[in-house]
Amino acid sequence: MNSRKKYFEVVDREVLINLMKLKTIDWYYFHKQYKLSPGQLSRSIKKLEAWKFLVIEEEQIRITEEGQKTIVSERNRIFRKNSDEDWGVEQRDRMRQKIEINQLYMPNIKKLKK
Repeated sequence: MNSRKKYFEVVDREVLINLMKLKTIDWYYFHKQYKLSPGQLSRSIKKLEAWKFLVIEEEQIRITEEGQKTIVSERNRIFRKNSDEDWGVEQRDRMRQKIEINQLYMPNIKKLKK
């Protein structure tokens, strides 16, 4: 399996992590645990099924033996965050300067909705 060309989203990673732990999971588990919408979950599950990481059996999702082997062998690439995927960098750019303890917060009045 050539998984170098595959792009794993956050939802895909959560599905794979949970499948490695539990082996078989009900679809509703992900909605209950992570508040994923049916659309998010469906896209991720269908993609991972096409890549042979899992199989769908009625309302259950089961990890395949091939999927387990691939996850273990490709774990760094699948789960490691690359610099271009790091959401924290983008957020830090948007943050304002910290205020000191006991200093009053002054909002930028020009940016407030009128």
